[in-house]
Amino acid sequence: MYQTYDKARNAVALALSPVVRALVDPDGALRDIRNLDSISFSDWFMSKGGTRTSIQKMWDPVAYALGFIDCDNISARCMLTIFALFATKTEASLLRMLKGSPDVYLSGPIRKYITDRGGRFHLRWGCREILYDKSADGSTYVTGLSMSKATAKKIVEADAYVAACDVPGIKRLLPSEWREKKFFNNIYELVGVPVVTVQLRYNGWVTELQNLELSRQLKKATGLDNLLYTPDADFSCFADLALASPEDYYIEGQGSLL
Repeated sequence: MYQTYDKARNAVALALSPVVRALVDPDGALRDIRNLDSISFSDWFMSKGGTRTSIQKMWDPVAYALGFIDCDNISARCMLTIFALFATKTEASLLRMLKGSPDVYLSGPIRKYITDRGGRFHLRWGCREILYDKSADGSTYVTGLSMSKATAKKIVEADAYVAACDVPGIKRLLPSEWREKKFFNNIYELVGVPVVTVQLRYNGWVTELQNLELSRQLKKATGLDNLLYTPDADFSCFADLALASPEDYYIEGQGSLL
């Protein structure tokens, strides 16, 4: 009875959310959702009648998958954006995985596209300092990057500069003087979340829930080909790579790779 009550409260909360509006007015719903960036999903959800049990059993695993943090710390905007996508896109809840290693099927094609057009990758060079100057109107512009590899050093100049860093990395890279600007100083308010990825190989098929005999055989892969969530394990989000990315991760005679 308690579970039925909890599910009913969960349904009411979602019915009162911008997700319903997204079914008829996606743009208007997204405007409403953007205004919820300053409130946690837990606070928003419980203000609409949702329960703490629903958060722990259903929404925390989703939040961990999205941002590696729980519903008390992730914004309502982040969660509801995904819900709106699921509601308006018929296959949005089926997450397609690469059929093999990211190095071969993601970064590999990108790298090939660039090199085929004359681009080059300068590997193992580290950026030690962003060089910059100020124009006559007081605006700041980058003049180059101070790079090093072992004992070698050089200055790289370019038409445009892009930094793709983790939170600790960008904090180390940005010149301290830039903190005078709110845009850059806000970066130092960010806190990185430690993440561990673990791969476990099994001698059966973990996500085959319907047929015990099938789950124990090793002649063919079987189970759920999707990204999965659970509130009852130390890991909240997982996929069987032997099913979802079989090109590199399915091994004949072996089972699931979570």
